[in-house]
Amino acid sequence: MLLETSQQVLINSKVKFLMVKTLGESHPDKHYKNTRRFYNKLGFYPLEEIKEIWGEENPCLIMVKSLSDGYNC
Repeated sequence: MLLETSQQVLINSKVKFLMVKTLGESHPDKHYKNTRRFYNKLGFYPLEEIKEIWGEENPCLIMVKSLSDGYNC
C-alpha cells in the first residue's frame, strides 16, 4: 500500500523512475540476497553495482523501477 501510494504520487509528478540502493550481489550476506529478491518482486531491476559509494567491503547495488507507461520515456 505504501509503495503503491508513493508510486502514484511520483507518477502524478511526472517522475519516470524509482531507485533503491542495497548491498550488492558480490557481497555474500544472505539476508541482503532476500532483500534484493524482495525488491525484484516489486518490479525493481538491478542496474549497477558501485563500490565507490559505500566502499569496497560494502558494494552498493542500484536497482530501478520504471514508473512510465513505456510510451513517453
